[in-house]
Amino acid sequence: MTALGKAQQKYKITFLLESIVFILSVIFLYFLQKSFAVSFAAGFFSAFFPYVLFVGVFFFVKNRQKLNLKRFYIGEACKLFFTAILVVIFFITIKLNVILFFSGYFLAILTNNLLPFFIENFNRR
Repeated sequence: MTALGKAQQKYKITFLLESIVFILSVIFLYFLQKSFAVSFAAGFFSAFFPYVLFVGVFFFVKNRQKLNLKRFYIGEACKLFFTAILVVIFFITIKLNVILFFSGYFLAILTNNLLPFFIENFNRR
């Protein structure tokens, strides 16, 4: 399997595990209080969705251009832009619990960064 194929496989597993973490967290918070679940979900989504777009475009879209550092940085800039837009939209349109919003946001960032590392180490065994 090529390096790109390995990366694609790793990120498919990562997205699946992150989705499971998201769903279980939102269900748990929903039973505590519906507004907690909404705030947490908005925060998680604000970090997760731009990440999925970035990884999807960078690793899964067939592109004739060579994968290079310039495309990577442009993708990262777009990811940050979409994250900022989502955060602003959520704060303007929904009354959010700030602590739960950022708890969801940071959990998504944490899983975005740690799961690929753990999956890579698990596959080496």
